[in-house]
Amino acid sequence: MTHDQLLALVGLTVGCLVGLLTLGLSRAPGCGGLRWLGLITACAGVTGALRTAAGSFDEPTVWLFTRMGLSLTGVMVYAWWRYARSEAGRPPDRTERVLSTSALAFAVIAFVPGVAIRPSAVWHGDGLTAARYVDVPPTLFGMIGLCWLVGSATALLVRYTRQWAAGNRAAGAHALALAGLELSGTQDLVDGMFTHRSIHLLPLGLLWTVGCVGVALPADDTPAGGDLWPRGGDLGEEVVVGGVREPPLRERHPRLVLQVGAVE
Repeated sequence: MTHDQLLALVGLTVGCLVGLLTLGLSRAPGCGGLRWLGLITACAGVTGALRTAAGSFDEPTVWLFTRMGLSLTGVMVYAWWRYARSEAGRPPDRTERVLSTSALAFAVIAFVPGVAIRPSAVWHGDGLTAARYVDVPPTLFGMIGLCWLVGSATALLVRYTRQWAAGNRAAGAHALALAGLELSGTQDLVDGMFTHRSIHLLPLGLLWTVGCVGVALPADDTPAGGDLWPRGGDLGEEVVVGGVREPPLRERHPRLVLQVGAVE
């Protein structure tokens, strides 16, 4: 087993285990959004494993695995937007609808043979080990779609960063989590389209994301800025944090309100 195969196996195992764990936790009151987090980690784990496993098969199977990976990438971006929306506790705005829906549409279209990838394959090494990799160049549509997904994830990253700058520690952890997954995925994307000389970094990005989200979940029980209560102390009152209007505390943090209500 090469180091790339071992890394892909670890990423697949962690992604699926975290996905199953968060799926179970999502059944608790106020934790429904965790099912989207589980979908994110599962998609990342399977995508990394498919790209590595493709190097052991013939070209038709390589093309099939590549289409599956592209589809899962679209699903992953869609799930990120749904996860962010569930954490914010508010209905989506127009930008969120467009970016999330287009990501899901790409996931469906990319699975159609001949639409997103070319019927060819590029075999290469990494210059450091004996591992062999295979890349499938995208079509013009596939390249545009993948760039659109990167832009969509970047838009969400900017939102997380703005909330982090306003004092929301959970948003900061989510920003780091998304940044790690996006950077590793973009590196693999650039290597697959142009350079054809690097190892696959998506499994490493997944491990980074899981660690960051593990920090974010406990921090998410405290509103932005670290204050336990919004100004005025009314659970049903909207607040403004860093110039951004936030929903009432009982909507943003139902787990916290449930715990405090039980104590009172």
